Amino acid sequence: MKTLTGAIAAVLLATVVGASTGPIAAQSVPASVADQAFVYSVLQEARGQIAFARFAEPRAQSVAVQRLASTTLDEWSALAGRLEAVAQANAEPTPEALTPAQQRIFAELRQTHTEDFDAAYVRVAETDFERVLEAFQGAAGSADPQIAATVQAVRPNFERLDRQTNEDPTLPGTF
Repeated sequence: MKTLTGAIAAVLLATVVGASTGPIAAQSVPASVADQAFVYSVLQEARGQIAFARFAEPRAQSVAVQRLASTTLDEWSALAGRLEAVAQANAEPTPEALTPAQQRIFAELRQTHTEDFDAAYVRVAETDFERVLEAFQGAAGSADPQIAATVQAVRPNFERLDRQTNEDPTLPGTF
């Protein structure tokens, strides 16, 4: 999982403290800072992968990469929906836009030559599959039942997609 900057950690901590003293406190139990960090960072990854997959699906040259983009879009969207529900239930902040790093990746994908696009997209997808699986590992012991259920439900799909981006001979750059 990505390391949170001091500013994000402070916002998350302020949210936990604020939620325990405000009107929301009667409606929900604040999540731990670790759970909030998990939800926020994975939602941020999802925002990027959803944008990248939407962009890649019509531009991919091979059917295998088009299918990967479509499946990636479906899986990250489902995960984002589940985590949005967790965030809403706990009155947690959620990312609204791509990070500067995600914006740079998106710009690089837009500038990639047609013949190189499929391999570039597969590398981008593969990187975030690996990141989310690391995040799942850290969240597996979450005390929040919604987070634990989400990880248990979606982890097999992301493990399969990670294997696919590493091993499927029909995808460029796999072995």
